[in-house]
Amino acid sequence: MAQFDPRLIERAMRYLYTKETICSWEIEREKPDKARLARFTALLQKADGVGPLSQETLVALQKEIVDPRFALQTYRDFQNYVGEEPALGQLIVHYIPPKPEDVLFLMDELVTCYERMVTSAVHPAVAAAILAFQFVFIHPFWGGNGRTHRFLIHYALRRAGFTPPGIVFPVSATILREPRKYDIILELFSKPLMELITDYHVETSGKMEVMQQTRELYQFLDYTPYSEYLFECIERTITTDFRSELQFLQDYDAAKEQIKEIVDMPDQQIDLFIRCIRQNGGKLSSRKRQQYFSMLSDDEITQMEQKIAFHD
Repeated sequence: MAQFDPRLIERAMRYLYTKETICSWEIEREKPDKARLARFTALLQKADGVGPLSQETLVALQKEIVDPRFALQTYRDFQNYVGEEPALGQLIVHYIPPKPEDVLFLMDELVTCYERMVTSAVHPAVAAAILAFQFVFIHPFWGGNGRTHRFLIHYALRRAGFTPPGIVFPVSATILREPRKYDIILELFSKPLMELITDYHVETSGKMEVMQQTRELYQFLDYTPYSEYLFECIERTITTDFRSELQFLQDYDAAKEQIKEIVDMPDQQIDLFIRCIRQNGGKLSSRKRQQYFSMLSDDEITQMEQKIAFHD
């Protein structure tokens, strides 16, 4: 960070907060509307203001993240599951979270465990991994469990002071870069679990009931692989995402100044010109030229194209 202008870092963070929001939705193959995008981005920006965790805090977070129609007022009192129906009547169940009567106990134990880690010598990334992955394994809400799980990573890192103020680690972007790796990490728990849960029934309405006792299956997990995975995401963020975004903005500003030396266009027109060039492999298309830049000469366009040599 010391290599870059603080104003440049501030601009990069504004983009990375938005990028983290979009990527968190894309992991679940969803696209948020502008209102939900803005809400989640704002939530990330104030992660350090959430305070100690409790059922009330987590319910409030869930309400910020999901469509109000599917927000719960407390932890779920029904059995949920993750599955798909590739053909009518052919349900494939991939994961079964704890039974509803076990959710409160498991969530209370998780919150107690996490609050102990906050005041202990446990590394913040390890505490974040335990909090976030155990949360998603419990799946305490109807919807938004995945996005809340990823938010809790930011929350834990920021609360511990591991993430500097105003900085966000876009871990969802790292996850999205290798989605299969993320799936494998989750399956380290879900696949063995599903071999142990066999006594359940799913009605045609989709309602599930688990008949056997399962609480102990969700306790005392080995979180070593999840911690290692989170450390890897953080490392890649620091060495790749931060640097590439800051370098891009630095190059972008330099290109704009060089373009202004060729043609003193308004900033908005320069931004449009750069966007058109990047969208067309480094050249201004005839259609875009006729539509937006008919006032420029061939020589001016050639010179300006040569100044735009940075990449995403």
